[in-house]
Amino acid sequence: GVVLLKENRDEEGIVELQTYVDSGARTPEADTARAMMVNPRRAREPFAPVFKVTTLEGDYVNIEDLAGKVVVLDFWGTWCGPCVAAVPALVDISRRYATRPVVLIGVSSDPPTDRGKVMAFVAANKMTWPEYIDTNRQIERIYEVHNFPTWVVIDAEGVIRDRIEAWGPNTSGDLVRAIDRVLKTLPKAYTGAHVKSSF
Repeated sequence: GVVLLKENRDEEGIVELQTYVDSGARTPEADTARAMMVNPRRAREPFAPVFKVTTLEGDYVNIEDLAGKVVVLDFWGTWCGPCVAAVPALVDISRRYATRPVVLIGVSSDPPTDRGKVMAFVAANKMTWPEYIDTNRQIERIYEVHNFPTWVVIDAEGVIRDRIEAWGPNTSGDLVRAIDRVLKTLPKAYTGAHVKSSF
């Protein structure tokens, strides 16, 4: 089905994906297949995988609801020295874009038993953006994260526009430039009104 969609044979591809979904599979791949059936462009462009989570703060986050904004996913962990080293720069970045349509979401790879440790770390370091502990590593898997830290920058239509891995002296600037590049595309896709989600 995906191959057919990539060849712009949408009707045939949707039929094949429907067969897969009807098989009863309850996997992230089945969710991806459903999303491709709704929007076949997802097979041809690097669309961000859809997820819905409840943050450490108890807020519900559905990435589809963030259409029209630049989304930056921060894959990190308190166990990761470079991730910890990046936190002050992320705090600065969060403040820098506080009045812009930019949403930073932390995805922690800490084990569920360290929830209290993560919450204390987030509070002590004034990490005011939504944080989620990816206890089963599902989001990490669907975003194919293999190195920490990793940042994924997603545009207003839900397309992944950049991926930055590891922390170094130039990483903060690289991340700011990546966000700014995507923000420059917003006048075409974002008018301040609700943008129909392509996620």
